[in-house]
Amino acid sequence: MSAKPILIDTCVLFTGEVRKLLLIMAKHNILQPYWSEIIFEEWRRNSKFNIEDQITALKNDYPSALVTDFEDMIHDIQLRDKDDRHVIAAAFKAKADLIITFNIKDFQYMKLHPYQLDKSHPDIFCLNMIKAHQGIIEDIKANISLDELEKCNLTKTINYLKQ
Repeated sequence: MSAKPILIDTCVLFTGEVRKLLLIMAKHNILQPYWSEIIFEEWRRNSKFNIEDQITALKNDYPSALVTDFEDMIHDIQLRDKDDRHVIAAAFKAKADLIITFNIKDFQYMKLHPYQLDKSHPDIFCLNMIKAHQGIIEDIKANISLDELEKCNLTKTINYLKQ
């Protein structure tokens, strides 16, 4: 089975435990993460902390995850929030199947469909991937604080992991 290509939105990268959970899935070849410099810049702007070491680690650990050369598509994409257009452009350029975002309402299906994209809340996506790949549960429990993950609004995933 090949890894599912996903673009991880800034709001998800920003959330440490959710980011760690997705990267465990990437390590197990369940997903192929993608992001862009614009996503990293949003993360920098919105973080109270210096995150350069984290960004450098992501770039080093996942060199093929950095999407480039999509900027010329951005202004052709129609969204209510023009600041989210880069997410669709990067996901399309990466040939991602999904955009993983907490901001589901910002990405209307009618706007994603022409780009053969869909969206998923991290809770639904993570739950489905864990159910389909039970072998990663021990790795998740060994490397992620379920209490911290619970604070990230991944209720369904947490409930499943605590069974």
